[in-house]
Amino acid sequence: MRVIAWILVAVVIAIAALLGYSMYAAELTLGASGCKVVAASDMAEQFAQLQQDVADQALKGVAFVNEPVGEIGEYSFHLYTVAVANRGFLAADWVELNVTAGEGDILQVTPQQVSMLPGLKEGQVTCTVLARADASTARDLTLTYFVFGRPYKLALKAQ
Repeated sequence: MRVIAWILVAVVIAIAALLGYSMYAAELTLGASGCKVVAASDMAEQFAQLQQDVADQALKGVAFVNEPVGEIGEYSFHLYTVAVANRGFLAADWVELNVTAGEGDILQVTPQQVSMLPGLKEGQVTCTVLARADASTARDLTLTYFVFGRPYKLALKAQ
């Protein structure tokens, strides 16, 4: 009887240790971040769709200014990418990268699919911002996600 009790105590301690590690490792690890600037004319189809969505008030994203989108030559797309690693056992759900609007930013496009990062995996999270062609790429970024229904938020800077 005593042996069974010690085995059960060991099992409970092991389960508690796994749960403790899962909660400790719930915060994603951020890796390298970068920004690629692409002229709007190189992504003419996407620009035309955004222009139409703004005109129709059907934008799937966040508008930073309340004005119509002008000519294609005035704008560029800023494509921000952040490497993330999930060191925990539980998946990170609704992983989303948001930008704090800077001078010259027009709108941020919302991705079409919901991002998820499985446990013990690495991946990349991206966001796309339409900005004036001469706008700087230095921005404050916020990575938000949920682990087991609990929200997390990490801040970082992109150059």
